Amino acid sequence: MWPLRRQGRPPSKSEAYLVYAEFGPEARIPRETRLRGRFGTLAKPTLTQWLQDFDKIDKALWRLARELGPLNPPYETFAATLREEFPFLDESALRHAYNRCGYYMAREGF
Repeated sequence: MWPLRRQGRPPSKSEAYLVYAEFGPEARIPRETRLRGRFGTLAKPTLTQWLQDFDKIDKALWRLARELGPLNPPYETFAATLREEFPFLDESALRHAYNRCGYYMAREGF
């Protein structure tokens, strides 16, 4: 599980994406449940919107895996592409998304 955010700071959408995109045993816990557990003060409409946005990121990663797979783009190219669509992602979330996209490429043989 990702490190807890600093006390007193409001949850960032980028931090929430890292929880949404967790691998391992935590992935068995429904995403909304994990996010609610980590960001319990987040308003329900905000959480709902964030989940929809994170679903869009996941779809974009699959799309990029198919489109860029054979090219194996450098991180900077990938990050610039994803930043255009999802400007709220910080460096940590972008690196995680890059690794996840690479996993999709390898798993599907793109």
